Amino acid sequence: MPQLPDPDFLASLADTEFIYQNSPSGYLSILPDGTIIRLNRTLLNWLGYQEEEILYQKKFGDVLCKGGAIHYEMFFRPMITVNGNIREFNYEILRKDGTSFPALINGEGVYDKSGNLRAVTLVIMDITQRNLYEKELLKAKEQAKSEKERFENLAETLPEMIWTINSEGQLTYYNQMTLKYFGLTNKTLSTALIFSRIYSSDKIKLLRKWMLKDHEQKEFTVVLRLLNASLSYEWFRVNVIVPEKHTNDMRWFGTCNSINEHIKAMKRKDEFINMASHELKTPVTVLQSYLQLMQLYPVPDPVKEFVDKSLHTLKKFQFLISSLLNVAVINTGELTLNLSVFSLNNLLEFTIDQLRHTTSTHQLILTMEAKQIFVKADMERISQVVTNIVSNAIKYSPAASSVEIKFSFNAETSKAQVRIIDFGVGITPEDMNKIFDRYYRVEIEKNKPGLGLGLYISQNILLAHASRLTVESEIGKGTTFCFSLPEYRQ
Repeated sequence: MPQLPDPDFLASLADTEFIYQNSPSGYLSILPDGTIIRLNRTLLNWLGYQEEEILYQKKFGDVLCKGGAIHYEMFFRPMITVNGNIREFNYEILRKDGTSFPALINGEGVYDKSGNLRAVTLVIMDITQRNLYEKELLKAKEQAKSEKERFENLAETLPEMIWTINSEGQLTYYNQMTLKYFGLTNKTLSTALIFSRIYSSDKIKLLRKWMLKDHEQKEFTVVLRLLNASLSYEWFRVNVIVPEKHTNDMRWFGTCNSINEHIKAMKRKDEFINMASHELKTPVTVLQSYLQLMQLYPVPDPVKEFVDKSLHTLKKFQFLISSLLNVAVINTGELTLNLSVFSLNNLLEFTIDQLRHTTSTHQLILTMEAKQIFVKADMERISQVVTNIVSNAIKYSPAASSVEIKFSFNAETSKAQVRIIDFGVGITPEDMNKIFDRYYRVEIEKNKPGLGLGLYISQNILLAHASRLTVESEIGKGTTFCFSLPEYRQ
């Protein structure tokens, strides 16, 4: 059982005079005519008077600003006489030095046994800080309102659809372009209506991105199709961000940029490339057959050298045609894999050895695990991935003398990892998320030959293997591409 406190200690806690004098609020007692007959030390300090200068020397109206003194005489005194109390009157209290501070005042009448008002006790709170806070809050609200108006005025001038969503998933703003696209004349738009206009397979893609963003990212971009007022679908790039200073009303900010013409142009390009690739495939195969037949006959050395070089060039051309046909297959979702079990060590050695014959500018340094690692994959397509990445590494590191290919095995995950490292120009953060897009070429690539398909094809081949090509890069220092495949165990 706890020990009881000493009675004298308990009595000291109940020192009401000490509490009265040192309270954080001012206390004041006045006669019905306003004469000050008592006040605590807190209020004395606020006013700057000595006790003898104010007790029975001044009336309450004397410590009020002019307008407050008039209000006191006209409203305060009659109200306290009638009601016996007053609640939350605001006055400016005058200090001895002529300055003032805002105060919130509550009062209670003190009556004798006959019901006559004998005195009034006032509680005075200095609300200087509260007023400052309220002014800052009002200023912030006005500023927020002004910024919102500027944002909405700007949004109405832009050709994109622009909208904001609150923390409950409700639209809090959308510009006229949004209404126009969906064919609405009055503001009846909702997130449910927009979601219903998204192409069915794109809905899942959007939800996955949104759920991931809500937990891990501050922004995301997704390409999808939206049904317009004419009931036809158009392609859009949707950008969604969480502003750093977001509010409940603007939890998410989004834009929809039309890429319909771009998608159509890409489609026309794909169709042309697909047709051209198929048309070229037959004559190139015939040409290769003739050149291979010429190798069987005894010919002078200059002619033999010419045939060998022609075949070498033709193989490059066939690789290009094969890449273009791969794009057509990937675009239609018909990429198939010819799976087999093989040594990844042997495949890397063979592929890198073939690539060494095609470059005289770079040394290809292959380092591997001593252990043979077997995988179940499409051998030809994995070789194609390595070829694409190493070829890119050579192309975009012109000042370097080597490219490193590192093969390792992680026993914990049972996965073989291939890392291809160059010491070239690097990739900017802006380009990092776009390099796997079809036909995309970074600015520095545009002076070099190529179609911007190698990484697109490689990524899709690896995705078909339930893997993924990842990249790390630093401008001016180089780039590392990496992919993994699970070890095959019988």
